[in-house]
Order: sequence, then structure tokens, then C-alpha cells
Amino acid sequence: VREARETRMVATTVWRAPDRTPVITAAAPLPGDRVVEDIVRAAPGHLNPGGWCQVVRARQPRAEVAAIDLLPVDPIQGVTFFQRDFLEEGADEALIAALGGPADLVLSDMAANTVGHKQTDHLRTMALVEAGIDFAVRVLRPGGAFVAKVLAGGADPALVAQLKRNFATVKHAKPPASRKDSSEWYVIAQGFKGGDGASGLAALESTPPDLAILDVKMPRMDGMELLQRLRQRTSLPVIFLTSKDDELDELMGLRLGADDYITKPFSQRLLLERI
Repeated sequence: VREARETRMVATTVWRAPDRTPVITAAAPLPGDRVVEDIVRAAPGHLNPGGWCQVVRARQPRAEVAAIDLLPVDPIQGVTFFQRDFLEEGADEALIAALGGPADLVLSDMAANTVGHKQTDHLRTMALVEAGIDFAVRVLRPGGAFVAKVLAGGADPALVAQLKRNFATVKHAKPPASRKDSSEWYVIAQGFKGGDGASGLAALESTPPDLAILDVKMPRMDGMELLQRLRQRTSLPVIFLTSKDDELDELMGLRLGADDYITKPFSQRLLLERI
């Protein structure tokens, strides 16, 4: 997704009528912090599949959208649509390929079919929220945002803690357009901190730079594993810049294919000369 100012944005989302199975859509460029709140306010909870895509396109006519849904969606200009289950193998990779680069926004309106047992319904919905978080951490660029539908009571403390580790701010909101008796709430996470190995790998593969500078210690996927996977696809120059100064770490990094290994503290002049 590209906009005139070279920003990219993604949204994974699901808009469904109350009696229909929720879906996921992936959408695109929406600059500015207000966008997230505006979209949440716009979610009336009774739109047909593709509603989020229409909102994105209405706000940003130049946005390119990748969407995924269990049900068919009428064609929408600028939207690449996949009719499949987001949780099935390969669905996330299809969205990532369609997005073509790091996302600025991920929206997830997924909700499990309810069975009438409050605790079971909550656990099933939180599992979908967790899947949305995992996807967001993989595809968001630093500074990006994530919005997900949750039931009344908000996200589980463990999921909120996970969001706070990855985002600068996390809050809950109920769209004014929702029915008063609806249990629909949203969790809004803004200011993605980045620095995650998995999202770093996705960014390097989608928009290869001329040089990658990696840390060894990163969450979800450390720098060594990232480099190992990267070397299966590309000979992109890589420099490790890390506080891990053990000789064995340096040897491992070089053997895995790093072009250089610099330990902290370091001088900027030295780093520039190495580059």
C-alpha cells in the first residue's frame, strides 16, 4: 500500500451483521492518530462484509486494500479480496503479499460465533484477538496502530500486557453507533514500538533496503534466527549491532552470514566507517 507521501497502512478487520459470521479484512493508508478513533466511531456493527474497506476507501480514496472474508464481498475499487478463513494456513501470508510492505494500521473486527456460555464465548473471542495481535506485530511499521473488537469487559489482562509491551498507548472504547444492549467494545493500541524480529523479517522481505543493522536480542525472533531465515532468500548486507559481546555470539553471527559484528558501546564514526 502506497500513498503520495510514501506511507503504508494496513488494516485487518471484520464487519458483519449480528447474525453473520465475522470476517477479517486487511486495509490501508490512514495517516494520523484520529483515524483509529474515527473508524471505531464509524463501526455501527450492522454493516455487511466489506464495510471496513468502504470506510477506508471513503476516507482515503487512494488507499489500496487487501481483504479476507469467509463470505463473498461485492467488488470494491482498490480492494484485493480473498474469500477464505484468516486462521487457515497461508491466509496471513496472502495478506502480507497483497499489502506489499509494512502496515500503518491493523483493524480486527473478528468475533467468534457465540454458544451462549459467557466464559466460552469470551475465550473464543480472545483467541481471535490474540491472532490479530500476532499478525499486527508481524506487519506493522513503527508508530502503527492496532484496533480489535472485544466483548464487554475488554481484553484479557495478559493480552493487554502484551499490547502494552508492543505499543505506546492502549485503551478501550465503545462505538457510539453500537446498540446500547450490545456487548461490543474495541481495544485500541497506538504507537507500535517495533523492534520485533518477526515484523523486522517481514519488513526486510517486503521492502529490501541496501543494508540491515540488526540487534541480537529481539522478542519473538532473535537476530540470529532472523539472519538465518534471511540468508535462505537473500544476500542482503547485514551488520549486527548488539550488547552481546561474547566471542561465541560473534562467531555464530559471522558463521550465519553477518557481514560485520559490532558490540555496544560503539562510536558513530566507527559504525559509519564499517558501513
